[in-house]
Formats: sequence, C-alpha cells, structure tokens
Amino acid sequence: MQKKLLFLILFFLSVTFAYDISYSDEKKSLLGGKAPEIRAEKWLFSKPLSLNKLRGKLVVLDFWSTRCVPCKKSVEVIKELYKQYMVRGVFFVSLTEDELLRVRKYARMHNMFYPIGTSSLSEYDYNAPRIPFSVLINKKGIVIWEGNPGEGLKEAIDAAINQ
Repeated sequence: MQKKLLFLILFFLSVTFAYDISYSDEKKSLLGGKAPEIRAEKWLFSKPLSLNKLRGKLVVLDFWSTRCVPCKKSVEVIKELYKQYMVRGVFFVSLTEDELLRVRKYARMHNMFYPIGTSSLSEYDYNAPRIPFSVLINKKGIVIWEGNPGEGLKEAIDAAINQ
C-alpha cells in the first residue's frame, strides 16, 4: 500500500514539475521585436503562408490545439474576430502542432475556415507560455500584442487599426 502511495505521489510530482518547465510564464516575450517567420508542414484553407508574404498587413497568429480544452473557447473568439476584422484588412493565421487529418475534422466541426497551419512548431519560436496564445503583428512585422485571445486581442486590433 505504501509503495503504491509513494508511486502516485512521485508520479504526480513529476507530471507537475514537467508541466511547470514546459509552460513557464518566464519565457521571454517577443513584444516590440521582429516577428519570427511562421512554419507549418501542411495548410488548410490556404496555400502555404509566410509573414514575408503578409508584410504590410496586420496579422493575428493564433496558437492552439485540438486537445486543449481552453482552446475551444478561444477558437470561438478568433472566429468572431475573423468575421469582424477580415473586411478591414486584418489577416488571421491559426497554427497548431496537431496533424492535418485531426485538424481538418476539428475545423469542420467548429466552422473554422480561415488559414490553419498544421504540424507547426512556431509556438516555440514565439515563446508561447501556454496555449491558447495569440500574437498581433503590425504592418512592419513587429509583435505589438501577445496573450490569451479572449483577454485584450480585440482592443489591440482596434488600437492598431486606428493608428
């Protein structure tokens, strides 16, 4: 009995420790710096994209996963912002580590019809402390906002449009 309890405690501590390392809030912010190029193996609803091709546009990058419970809520936020701002020239790009087949099914179930890059490791280039995580990039390619898309992204887009 004691061995099982000790095993469970050690297992719990190791999982907790691993989580803290992977999703540390102390990752360096890219705010005010040049946005790293995005990369993805496959694309849904778009030809392959690059920030270089999107230069001169406001760009929202959204990092998420099909397995992430909080991401379901952020997907709804991004979909609403996409509908509201695509006509105003804001370009939305969704990036996930998940594979194409899994993402295709998820995207159809959740009516996500904006560009989605799959098998992407770009969230590491952006030092995302956790997902969901979004970044707003100005027309010059500079990161001007980052955080949870449900917590200030709309206001940041409005401010960038009105500059």
